[in-house]
Amino acid sequence: MSDDPKSVDENKSQDMSGEPGLPPWSVAFLVCAGAALVAWGLPWIFVDRPGAQVSSLILVVGGVYFGFLKKMPQHVGGLWWRRGLGLAFLVAGFLIPWSERPEAEMPWQRYDDSLLGQAQREGKPVMIDFTAAWCGPCQIMENQVFSRKKIVAEAERFVTLKADLTDSADPGVQALAEKFSIVAFPTVVFIGPDGNERTKLRLVGVEWADRFEKRMAAVQ
Repeated sequence: MSDDPKSVDENKSQDMSGEPGLPPWSVAFLVCAGAALVAWGLPWIFVDRPGAQVSSLILVVGGVYFGFLKKMPQHVGGLWWRRGLGLAFLVAGFLIPWSERPEAEMPWQRYDDSLLGQAQREGKPVMIDFTAAWCGPCQIMENQVFSRKKIVAEAERFVTLKADLTDSADPGVQALAEKFSIVAFPTVVFIGPDGNERTKLRLVGVEWADRFEKRMAAVQ
């Protein structure tokens, strides 16, 4: 055994794998803390359900780091064991946001031109969700935005219509898409009580609940 102070200091600065670096527990803490800070610091990226989103991000980042990036000491386990565990963390992280039950249900009506005229006569604004069965982002809007209590509450003053444009070969679908200039999904169109579209409020793509609620409130 060497009594050289320099040798002792070098040993203290190495982790269990024999490589310079922080001990595994501190690396785990930093990875989890960093993931949490990113989720809280970038609210325009994450859905406003921080508990599920932070947990999901921690699992995803941890799974990638410990399963595929971090070099672990040999006694911790074989490569495939660690990658299997990392993959399990990844799957769990991606499933968490979809495991939450809907807070509320949007009272959608199937799109019909007559409902537009009825809404105008009653002085109500209209929200039309143009969607398709194969559209992944449409499912995100349905499960993470349209199912929120505050969105459904704000929609009470609207006539809420859903237009399914899945069958692009159908003449009726083609005519409806042309009438509203639909070029991508999801597209949400807002029509004021006067029967005119509020073009500046049209949404193409995904928008999280907080911002979407403000968009709806701007429809007058």
